[in-house]
Amino acid sequence: MQPSALYHHLELLVAVDLVREEGSRSSNGKAEALYATPSRRMRLRRALEHPHHAPTMRKIVATLGRRAERDFARGIEAECARAGSQDRNLGFFRLVNRMDRQRLGRLNALLDEVAELMWEEPQEDGELVTLTWVMAPLE
Repeated sequence: MQPSALYHHLELLVAVDLVREEGSRSSNGKAEALYATPSRRMRLRRALEHPHHAPTMRKIVATLGRRAERDFARGIEAECARAGSQDRNLGFFRLVNRMDRQRLGRLNALLDEVAELMWEEPQEDGELVTLTWVMAPLE
């Protein structure tokens, strides 16, 4: 994104209070503004319930996919990458299966539990990891 486009979008987010300026810092002799969201949790679950949001949701998922690919590309090259143990921090999968209501409920409960783990306040000495997931019905 061009800086001018980034600043334009950032101004819009600030105007509707989705992002707030939280301070500044100096980097290489230049002042940088620091921004944060008013809420650490931004969930779009309710937006998914309304069909008129579908075009926006598709754009968000496309962006998540691109971001996930960039994260994975950086992660697979990292010295700290671990893929074959209980403490793995690198992996991927795509699974397709038929789910009855009971199994789908269990799956959603587990995904909610994972989301809660990821949304908890980070531990200072903890390892930074990213997780992206998409679930969609197939016909």
